[in-house]
Amino acid sequence: MFTWREKIGIVIVAGSRTRYLFRLLKQVLAEPGFSREDLFISVDGCYNETIKLLELFPLKYRVHRPEGQLNSKISRHVRFALFKAQEVLDMDKFIILEDDLVISPDFYSYMQQTSVVLDKDPSVYGVSAYSHFSYEHTAKDPTRLTRVHSHPSLGWMVKRSFLMEILPLWIPSFVTIDWDYWMGTDFVRRGREIILPEISRISHGGFTGIHVSGLLAKKIYSNKPVSSSPHTVVNLTTIDQSVTEQEIEDLMSKAAFLNVTNPYNFSYPTSLGEVGVVFVKLTKEDDMISFRTLAHALRVWNLDTRDHHHGLWRFPYYNATLLIVGFPFSKYSKYYKTGYTVVQANDDDMNKMMDDLNDEQITFSSHYSGDENLIFSFANNPPS
Repeated sequence: MFTWREKIGIVIVAGSRTRYLFRLLKQVLAEPGFSREDLFISVDGCYNETIKLLELFPLKYRVHRPEGQLNSKISRHVRFALFKAQEVLDMDKFIILEDDLVISPDFYSYMQQTSVVLDKDPSVYGVSAYSHFSYEHTAKDPTRLTRVHSHPSLGWMVKRSFLMEILPLWIPSFVTIDWDYWMGTDFVRRGREIILPEISRISHGGFTGIHVSGLLAKKIYSNKPVSSSPHTVVNLTTIDQSVTEQEIEDLMSKAAFLNVTNPYNFSYPTSLGEVGVVFVKLTKEDDMISFRTLAHALRVWNLDTRDHHHGLWRFPYYNATLLIVGFPFSKYSKYYKTGYTVVQANDDDMNKMMDDLNDEQITFSSHYSGDENLIFSFANNPPS
């Protein structure tokens, strides 16, 4: 059953990829409850085919004069799109999509249901339709949501008030940091979290981009489950702060503490009802190499440390539940018991992980503390 709460605008950031855009437009306009009057497209440049397509429907759009190069070019376009969307669409919430995405049958219903969180919970700044830790062996329940410290990925939703808050602070064109990484820093989040689904409502339909291309993109995006039912009713109870903390406390009380000495040769719990907890070396958020090797061994997202809740990752692992605690960074390090292993990457582990990345068909750009320092430097000394 489709759940309707309010009119929510959809903003599509587009360019020259007309075929991808056409695919996304067809899907968006077919979503139950959505009206084309609530759709706005921003085009980064005068691409005739793209503009003709939008006029054929017809749909609301604006053309942005491109600024900057690579990361900064994308960043400035997203900023323009968000500014113009507030002018063109008279509504309180906005969903942002890129033109090469593919959405699930319940994508708009999912956003409608979760939009209430943005009204009632000031500790949440946005809702995402995508989970980096959603794989066939780590995503089971389409009704389950989680709250994490992270930046928005693929399709996401925020309130107009949040856009009014962050747009005046947007990084200028001479700063080459990615806009989404910037949004994930505490300079923007201010301690707030973002809501994710256990099973994604969106997938990446293209295999090239600024940060990933070729084989790596296929590895990341081609084995991701996506919700297939148009009638899923999500469980909003579990993302309440007090409920989340109580759940974690209950899981810790019955969890088996795992002595993982070799992440690639260990029998992790997989049976229904089992709960396992692993402590991994993480002194700060960008001290990520030990987490990355453990995550690589578990065959989950391992390119950085996003999508955690105070330094804790929690997900189904086959039929069991697995908790990963970044030690001593996480506030859940208090549960550590003396004598248990804290996983720390060695040369062999790192070599196994890097073998997946050392391929001429693969590119990936990571972010480190120097990037965040640059952001804070800009924040403290904005251009005149």
